[in-house]
Amino acid sequence: MRKYSAACINNAQCGIQSSQVICSGNNRINITQTPTCTLTNTCTTITTNTTLQNCQYGCVNGACIQPNIECSNDAQCNDNNPNTQDICLNPGTPQSQCVHNPIQPVCGNGIRESGEQCDDGNLINGDGCSSTCIIEGQICTEICSGGALDFELVFDRSGSMNRYLDPPADNRFQRITKIKSARDAASKLAEAALNKNSGTKIGLSTFSTDVVNEVGLTSNFNVINAGITQLYANGNADTNYNQSIIAAVDKLINQGRNTAPKVIIFLSDGAPTVANSQDTTGTFTDPIDIESSISAANYAKNRGVMIITVGFGKKNEINEQVLKDMAQITNGQYFFVDNYNGIIQLYENLGNNTCELVCVNQTIECNNDNECDDNNSQTQDICRNPGTPQSFCENNLLQCINDAQCGTQISNIICIGNNRVNRTQTPDCTASNTCTTITTDNVVQTCQYGCNNEVCIIPNIECNNDNECNDNNVRTVDQCVNPSTPQSYCLNTEVNCLNDLECGVTGFIDGEFCSLNDVYKTFV
Repeated sequence: MRKYSAACINNAQCGIQSSQVICSGNNRINITQTPTCTLTNTCTTITTNTTLQNCQYGCVNGACIQPNIECSNDAQCNDNNPNTQDICLNPGTPQSQCVHNPIQPVCGNGIRESGEQCDDGNLINGDGCSSTCIIEGQICTEICSGGALDFELVFDRSGSMNRYLDPPADNRFQRITKIKSARDAASKLAEAALNKNSGTKIGLSTFSTDVVNEVGLTSNFNVINAGITQLYANGNADTNYNQSIIAAVDKLINQGRNTAPKVIIFLSDGAPTVANSQDTTGTFTDPIDIESSISAANYAKNRGVMIITVGFGKKNEINEQVLKDMAQITNGQYFFVDNYNGIIQLYENLGNNTCELVCVNQTIECNNDNECDDNNSQTQDICRNPGTPQSFCENNLLQCINDAQCGTQISNIICIGNNRVNRTQTPDCTASNTCTTITTDNVVQTCQYGCNNEVCIIPNIECNNDNECNDNNVRTVDQCVNPSTPQSYCLNTEVNCLNDLECGVTGFIDGEFCSLNDVYKTFV
């Protein structure tokens, strides 16, 4: 009997499946080649084409061509110029383009547009901005319109506020403490401000080493006055400018109104001696104390809060330069008062004549983001509080402006289920200029027996045919059971004989015997 060796008895012997993405016309095609063992035990390859994607603008190198789309909506055409109308023509197409149509200025609409020096929302002359939107005299803020304000009265309550003011020349027997003077002045301001506009809100806080919120913002005179009446100088000798200003700013932001100008009236009879409530270096003013006070003023400026500072008492006990700097940073003013009548008059004037006392010689740093351009493409240029005396430029460093700044693309083979997968991680700079990673998984191979450590698991196949079970023992029959499978095994069955001689001798055996008159003998 003649034996023939087969090329294969199962698919695994013909190789492994492979896949590749190619372009076919405008389509992305996944070509899969699957090795197969035919019924005649010969290897062949079955090719399957699967359309993954129809590319609107064509396909090249296995990927859809991405057209140059300038804009998809009007927002993407924003040139940060309030004097233009920004429009995206043919949005979302390769023919898209941004156009910026000039907006004709409208005097009196409250928006400062191209060709206007000012626009206060009306066409009245004599109020600082003329009926043709030309500046008249000094620039002021919306405070001058007589609108409601948010005030925070901040008082020093260190022990020195219990000292008596020097008596006036015309009344040498007058003995009034600084804290009582502050109480009476605060009541005058509250009364005047609420009489001028009942919508104005007033709050009260005090400071020494720590900061205490005495009264929340309110338009109720009785409530604010009750808090003022209970104001006492019960602190120690230390003075905490930094945290008192920050707490006042936060209070105005959290309790105040978005549309109301915010003003802190800050009174002290001394100088900053601590940078915070945990500072133990009090008694004297050091550079850190001054730096922390200036930092607090910048904190107020950046949030659109004006500080009016008041030095009260004796000039040789007050750090006037710090108080002046704090006011100047926020476009406020500094006042010095050393007597009872003076502090009463000042606070009453602040309540009655906020515009004249606060809005003198105000400057506007910026009106829009374009005016804050620092010619650095790596920064985001923002105008905070645009068109107001509290405006300032902010140039924030961007994390990225292109994909290359976010790193390089990396690829590695991993196992996901029974598949070998090529995972590609592509760094991406988002529209908000932050770095992220786009992960793409492409199946490289499907593993019949599972995947481990980035490779297909090769099963333990003991044998593929009988020859592989040969134990070199002529007295056994060698057989491969379940060939080419993980269940395969060799079976070596012992035989009784290899030839006829091993089964006995050919010839007559035993003696002769008769049968039906004949003589017989057994032959084997």
